[in-house]
Amino acid sequence: MFSSFAIFLFMASKIHLEENITSFFPSGNSSHMAEVYSNLKVSDKILIMFSSTDGSIDPDKEDSLFSAAARFGELVEAAGVPEGKYLDCVSGDDISGMLDFVGAHLPVLMEDSDYESLARLDNPAVVDSAIRNVYLNLISPAGFAVKDVLMSDPLSIGGGVLGRTAELNPVSDYQVRANHVFTPDGNTLLAFLGAGFFVGGDRE
Repeated sequence: MFSSFAIFLFMASKIHLEENITSFFPSGNSSHMAEVYSNLKVSDKILIMFSSTDGSIDPDKEDSLFSAAARFGELVEAAGVPEGKYLDCVSGDDISGMLDFVGAHLPVLMEDSDYESLARLDNPAVVDSAIRNVYLNLISPAGFAVKDVLMSDPLSIGGGVLGRTAELNPVSDYQVRANHVFTPDGNTLLAFLGAGFFVGGDRE
């Protein structure tokens, strides 16, 4: 009995409580990987859903949802929640920020298939075809909307990585109307409220 207790006591003494739960992420030469992990802050968001009482939506009710989401944001701010914690709409800056993040960390996010595609760019014909497609897209009616994306990655090196981001969502056909995110059925407006402390940043 005493020996069992001694063993349990010894094992308990080896337990180490880590306050920073992201400390097991790579460090040193793999600091870019650690930065990728530190930016994955999906789990520390509270999802807020706005919908009409009857579950349907029309243009008038849509404006009411916009107003309700904005009013909720005002109440959250008045309650002392730091600015930027509440998000009820997306902007071009948000999308550009995501694209910039992916572009800055491509080597970390790429898979073997992406490197195989990259190797094919040794062929001048493949490069010429890619540049021609970019040119055709730029002169199309939608060119003004995709110019920044095309110019930042004209050879679509990060295309595979961006395509896989959709796989992270069980449902990827959310709607964006007037810079607000709606559920796939279009009846519910989504807003997000950041937690008081970021995951792994509980000392801040």
